[in-house]
Amino acid sequence: MNETLNIILNRRSIRKYLDKKIEKPDLDSIVEAAIMAPSAMNSQDWHFCVISNRERINEINNIIKEEIINEGKKFIVDKINEAGGDVFRGAPVLVIVSSKETEKSNIMSCAAATQNMVIAAEALNINSCWIGSISVLGQSSQFDNLRTKLQIPDGFIPNNGLVLGYKADGDFPMPERKSETVTFIS
Repeated sequence: MNETLNIILNRRSIRKYLDKKIEKPDLDSIVEAAIMAPSAMNSQDWHFCVISNRERINEINNIIKEEIINEGKKFIVDKINEAGGDVFRGAPVLVIVSSKETEKSNIMSCAAATQNMVIAAEALNINSCWIGSISVLGQSSQFDNLRTKLQIPDGFIPNNGLVLGYKADGDFPMPERKSETVTFIS
């Protein structure tokens, strides 16, 4: 089988990570893959904030938890509590993908960039998990202060996130896939 297809078909979202540093050249390669993603009208209206500082990751984790609790999303709160209160599952790296607030099509561009990072990380034997709850950061009263700390440009809001790391021991089986989700029309 083609190596790229093999990577795509065999990767898993990992939710338990070792406390092991990811080397800068690997992070550079992963972000480069994001920058090479297609974007709406080739706008490239995205920003990537790569965080490996544990204190900063914990600060972001606490803001997200607070926002989710305030929204009353019990299902998500329960999932976070199952993970010991850690949205990011102990991953050593968090990437926040932001887009221009005024451009709806940038959501798709950021999704393409995030998927490129997922595939690039897997190709480097680095595990990942897409973090959709990053988007609540933009709703937080703490976001303006956080924007400055993270150097997110004015007019940009967090769209999604990705955690990166090396999986901890454990079995991470392929979740069952839904059937009948494709129709071919000739």
